[in-house]
Amino acid sequence: MKGTTTGELIYRVVETDAPVGERDIAVVLGSGVGRRFVARCLEGGGAEGAEVGSVLLVRVFPLAGRDLPVWKDVIRGWGERGGPVVLARVGECSVAWTHGCALIAASGDGVPSVLAEVVEFAVGEEVLLALEAAMDGGWTELESDAALAYRVEGLDRVRDEVLKERALETMRRRLLFMRWEPLWLGTGLRSGARMRRLGEALLEEAEREDRCATLDGRIEAAEYVYELVGQRAGEFRHAREGYWIEWVIVVLLAAELVVMLLEYFS
Repeated sequence: MKGTTTGELIYRVVETDAPVGERDIAVVLGSGVGRRFVARCLEGGGAEGAEVGSVLLVRVFPLAGRDLPVWKDVIRGWGERGGPVVLARVGECSVAWTHGCALIAASGDGVPSVLAEVVEFAVGEEVLLALEAAMDGGWTELESDAALAYRVEGLDRVRDEVLKERALETMRRRLLFMRWEPLWLGTGLRSGARMRRLGEALLEEAEREDRCATLDGRIEAAEYVYELVGQRAGEFRHAREGYWIEWVIVVLLAAELVVMLLEYFS
């Protein structure tokens, strides 16, 4: 990480229940998420060692009127990371975010509220990106399992356990989606017209509404597939158990017949 110039500050954001220092800023995520983060101001503006255990690094500039397109290069150069860059401006306040770091240009008294909005956006974005990646990674498996929704043959115990785990994972993803969706869509945006406009600008730039709709549809498709697979697997197990019961009955009847014949001829 590169250093800062005069008048700039760096905050290291960590998830913790520890007390807040004099220059630190606490952020509690709303909308039922209930996670608490603290933005710790790094003394001297240096960022050495700041990445250890941090969720986000935030660099705060005094108001300087930088053009937003220039900030793409600034944040990539400072963060030295790849990934999408989200840019937003409301009045004199400007924000740039990419994976793991953010830049803020704001007046001193407005920094805490802007920083809180950025932390809420950044944490939500990381969770959303991770869930999107998980659905992308499991799409091939889902397409393969979809064939079992209408025909199940030779389902062994290992395959059965794998399908159960994938169905449970789909349920966990749905619960995660339901927990975070209000925050992703901004229904828990912070009070104040200015901060609301900033939050809405960040969500719009990140295309949250479209992404949430797409993710919701993909999870729903997975739920439907594993619901059908579960039904077919249950029918298969029932039929297999019934098959062995029938054979046991046949063997018992045959044994009873043998006993009766032996008694008759003895």
